Parts: sequence; structure tokens; C-alpha cells
Amino acid sequence: MQTTGTQNGFNVIGISANYDYAIASNILFRVEAKNYSSKDNLFKSGTTNNNFSLLSSLSVKF
Repeated sequence: MQTTGTQNGFNVIGISANYDYAIASNILFRVEAKNYSSKDNLFKSGTTNNNFSLLSSLSVKF
């Protein structure tokens, strides 16, 4: 169990969305966005209550 010492504890909600694009039959490009939100400031050493990331990847199958 994760303890935070904050009023609401580790109460987090998250959402993510991604898009996959097949450049070729053996090459896949992916973009993904994620957002986590909490009532308390849990992220970035307790300075914010939101954490957003945008990621991309390129995979090749041999």
C-alpha cells in the first residue's frame, strides 16, 4: 500500500489515449497521451496535482 501523508491519500484517476499508424507492414508508429490527476499535490515532489505525458515510439519487426 502506498502512503502519502496527504489529506486524501493516494487517490488518483488517470486517462490515456493512443494512435497507432502502420507505416509499412513491419513498421509501426505510436503516439500516446496520458494524464493523471489527484485531489492532493502528489506529483513533481508535491508541487502539483496533475501529471501529463506525451510519448511516441517507432517499432520495427524483423
